[in-house]
Amino acid sequence: MLRPPAHLARIVELLRRYSNHPELLGPMLDVLRRIAEEDRADEPDGVASRALGPLRSSNRLSEADVCEIAERFSAGEPKHKLAAEYGMSLSTLKRLLRRHRSG
Repeated sequence: MLRPPAHLARIVELLRRYSNHPELLGPMLDVLRRIAEEDRADEPDGVASRALGPLRSSNRLSEADVCEIAERFSAGEPKHKLAAEYGMSLSTLKRLLRRHRSG
């Protein structure tokens, strides 16, 4: 059986879920049309779509910062406290520590 490309399958599923909500179908189709046309007129002021991809912690932290985080963690400082101090999620901090340990 032939399957449609993933993006088409998602659109079909979206339409299926909204088909019982006719009051939402029109606005949703309008949004899909604007996305296809790359219309960004309704984006909030000062917020643009990120075409360059996500910010990586390695782009924001110097090597000295990473070493300090690793040293403080080794000295017993809790991961959640370090993550909050450096403005990152706990999973990002764990990944950073793993890479520092293996690098």
